[in-house]
Amino acid sequence: MTAFGSYARLWAAYAVADDGGGGGGELVPVFPPAAETGAPETYLDLRGNEVEFGFWFAFVQTNYLPTAAWVGDLARGSVAGLLVDARNAVHVVPRRRLGELYECRMPNGATAMIPPRWRMGYVVWEGQVRQCDYCYGLDGDERMELYWAWNLKLRTG
Repeated sequence: MTAFGSYARLWAAYAVADDGGGGGGELVPVFPPAAETGAPETYLDLRGNEVEFGFWFAFVQTNYLPTAAWVGDLARGSVAGLLVDARNAVHVVPRRRLGELYECRMPNGATAMIPPRWRMGYVVWEGQVRQCDYCYGLDGDERMELYWAWNLKLRTG
């Protein structure tokens, strides 16, 4: 973990290279994720985000011999069991499955067609870490968007 005053970032490094060899690798920012790894403005204030930092710290520690691939997937958000930041993701309600897509209701009442690449994860809701499902998909403007749902049970109404 690195910090600028009360602002911090959690990092991970791999212990096993992708070819199976040993040795540590480069540090990769995992929470909060950002392209500008050294910029203080990309760090998150520990105050008010204790639950999130606690979750990520414990999650990184669950893998005692992380591979380079696992650390890379972790930084990209493509590992099951991750924490979804509900403030920066879109909460949807899956309505039905149409072929390879889920039809989901958006917060504004609109409908979005989301691919079936959902993973089990967690979300901080009312100060508690709770289980959810999440996935990445393209929004209407072809930008990558993070979606989350309490579960994938299809609802009507």
